[in-house]
Amino acid sequence: MSAGSQARDDGFGVALAAPLALGSLLNPINSSMIATTLSPIGRAFGVGVSESVLLVAALYVTSAVAQPTMGKLADRWGARRVFLLGLVIVLFGGIAGGVAPSLPRCSSG
Repeated sequence: MSAGSQARDDGFGVALAAPLALGSLLNPINSSMIATTLSPIGRAFGVGVSESVLLVAALYVTSAVAQPTMGKLADRWGARRVFLLGLVIVLFGGIAGGVAPSLPRCSSG
């Protein structure tokens, strides 16, 4: 069997590449969804642009804190458990956002 025809078995197959590719697309998709819905969200909650823009800031701050934290937890507890934990957190966050009565208002002093 020649070296070129041997199967590569170093763990970098589709099973690794597909989740990485899909995961790296989530932040731009989330950002696009929030950016295109800022105005309707603001109108629905009766708040101005400055209050609804806080949703974008909250997304980025949360991502900046949660992503390395979840990576560290995955090293300790295993990627599957942490992935499932993340799904549960997103589920509860979606439910909380869906039943939220209002957005917090910014005080201007």
